[in-house]
Amino acid sequence: MKQIKFPWGAWYGDSEKTLLIPGNPQIDVAEIPKNLALSSQEIKKTLTPFFKNIDSQKHKNVVVVIDDLTRPIKLEPLFEAITNIFRYENIENDSVKVLIGLGGHREFTEEDLVKKIGKKAVTQFQWFNHNPLSNLAKLQLEWKDTPVELNEHFVSADYRIIISCLVPHSFAGFSGGAKMLFPGIANFEMIKRTHKSVMMGFMGKLGETENNRFRIEIEELTRQIGVDLFIGLVGNQDREIIELFCGDVVEAHRKAANYAKNYYTANIESELYDMIVLNAFPKDTELLQLENAFIPLLSASDKLVKDNGFVLVTSACSEGIGHHALFGPDKPLYRKPLPKRFLTDYNVLFYSENIDEQEFTKIFWEGYRFYSDESKLNNYLQNSLTRSPKILVFPYASIQMVG
Repeated sequence: MKQIKFPWGAWYGDSEKTLLIPGNPQIDVAEIPKNLALSSQEIKKTLTPFFKNIDSQKHKNVVVVIDDLTRPIKLEPLFEAITNIFRYENIENDSVKVLIGLGGHREFTEEDLVKKIGKKAVTQFQWFNHNPLSNLAKLQLEWKDTPVELNEHFVSADYRIIISCLVPHSFAGFSGGAKMLFPGIANFEMIKRTHKSVMMGFMGKLGETENNRFRIEIEELTRQIGVDLFIGLVGNQDREIIELFCGDVVEAHRKAANYAKNYYTANIESELYDMIVLNAFPKDTELLQLENAFIPLLSASDKLVKDNGFVLVTSACSEGIGHHALFGPDKPLYRKPLPKRFLTDYNVLFYSENIDEQEFTKIFWEGYRFYSDESKLNNYLQNSLTRSPKILVFPYASIQMVG
């Protein structure tokens, strides 16, 4: 019997989970390079030249749009750097608003924001949750016959900053950039329309930005609206900033996406495994985010698992089912869960200790095996796996691609 260890509970303790694998398994681990975090001083040195156009006399209303906890990056050292730059440029704290680009996700509490940007920044700046149903400004723009509205704090600002991390995204290629506006701070109908277009299969592609129709269209809208500074971040396994790309919302995002694609892509030798383990960390906060854990399977050009092999998906689901304004139970785009075609050839197992089977089947097909009891999962594996199975573990599956 051997142990598999992987990270557990991003934003909620950041602990380690251990699973016991019976027999004498061969266990391979697809790692991400452990790049060191940038200090606030290093970040400030990179950022400072990009703030050369900010003017305390002209810019009295600065808005900083950030992503939420479903985007795995800690922004405290970045905000330390920005605060120092604002002080040097005589930008008063009460001139700055922090806007959380939630899209259809749940609102932030103050505790959430402290996790994200640090306690000092929370006490220094005004902050607001985006609400797709209120506090909106109408624009003379449409996207596929849908009127475009954006958060009024952003529209009324005279200096606009967007901050986002970049991780693989199922249809936007990578997260962040123009997606921070659409759907991040857009009206509900725009959020709904962007997701419906992608669900119909007409737009978007995992890990690709250059020829991604969805991203190109939202970037064209963003160009018309205007962003003064984009800051794109790539984080390591601990959600620390290891690289940042600043400047134009399209050009800097492209550079950040190229870096992120290289950093998050694992090169797997062409070997079929008896089982792969897809651990959802660092996007393991809720069941509604769990589908991100399939990124290694979806990005691989070759099969990773033998026919009738096992795919084990694990997640802390610290917030339970979670919240999405479109896809949660009783929401506008919710559909009864069906089996996923790309999993047809495999025995699919799910494990989470913070949800029950009734909650699980609201989001995933009831035909998949679900375990909240670790001992029951271990018993099943003991009775199902060969004596010496070959196992591949993706400890950070929600951000790991396969080359």
